[in-house]
Amino acid sequence: MSGARLPIPATSNLNWIAPGATVPNLAVTPVTAAYGFQVYNFSGGHVIADMAGYFTGQQRAAVYGPYTNPAPQAIGPEWTLRVPRLGLTSRVLEGNSAFVTDSGHTWHWAGTGLMGQSAHVAVFGHRTEAGGPYRYLHVLQPGDTWTVTTLDRREYTYRMVQRHLTDAQTQNILDATRFHPGTTFSIVVCTRGFDSSGYRRNLQWYEPTSLKYRLVVTGELVSWREF
Repeated sequence: MSGARLPIPATSNLNWIAPGATVPNLAVTPVTAAYGFQVYNFSGGHVIADMAGYFTGQQRAAVYGPYTNPAPQAIGPEWTLRVPRLGLTSRVLEGNSAFVTDSGHTWHWAGTGLMGQSAHVAVFGHRTEAGGPYRYLHVLQPGDTWTVTTLDRREYTYRMVQRHLTDAQTQNILDATRFHPGTTFSIVVCTRGFDSSGYRRNLQWYEPTSLKYRLVVTGELVSWREF
């Protein structure tokens, strides 16, 4: 083994966590005139190395290209929605919208996107009934984030980009959830709406005092991870 030290690679050949363990391993590695072969252990330990064989001849071209992980499949609810600014953690469920929301949960709007799709996802929840989980949704501001976690241990992070006010017509609500391009997640709730003159005066008109209008808060996908 040469005294010169090679850079430590980003991946390992062997991992273990039990102290005092005897752990075997096999690795295929180059042996060079300049460096021989080198072994590195992050935590320290005894190493016994044997050469079991070697390859000769010229390296052949690869038959197959490098393997890449396929994109994750789309997955529907149950999901867990967390909105830190609201201190909210809510189960997102499919099924009968009245039953789901009257039980204090969040309803996945049927026909909108799923996690893992490049699509517009919409959910709906109560502001004053069944605990009013979304009572203070109007305080969210552009830049606020929330996460959606799936049962197969994926977590999607969204950042708020816009707020819409619309009437209770389904098509108008869905149009609002699809207004921002790209992959989005919209939270829809009932709201106060407009004053008597037909204009939004200030933030108070987003407060939960009416079933006549809908507040649609939309976030764009920032990142996702598996854990």
